[in-house]
Amino acid sequence: MAAGEKDNQGEKEPSGHLSDDEMEKVAEKKAESARVVHEAIRLQGQGELDRPILSLLLSAFAAGVGMSASVLAGWAFSRFGRKIGFWTQVAERASGGGRRR
Repeated sequence: MAAGEKDNQGEKEPSGHLSDDEMEKVAEKKAESARVVHEAIRLQGQGELDRPILSLLLSAFAAGVGMSASVLAGWAFSRFGRKIGFWTQVAERASGGGRRR
């Protein structure tokens, strides 16, 4: 280890452009160990799985509808997007919005 280097298990110091108050906030928000994070996520997942079966089924159905709508909208836009833009311009010009003076 070179002189002046600290061994913080790979952690580096925050950049020097932060105020002391901001440096303190950064120190508070450091991630815990991987085991602590893993356990917190596991407990949240277990809590979700402990919900009533109807609630889980409705959540799954809503997620499926949302993903299907997203895929369908992407397909429709790629298929009809240019045509919709063309007809929008035709309608605008027909209504007088596209006149130039």
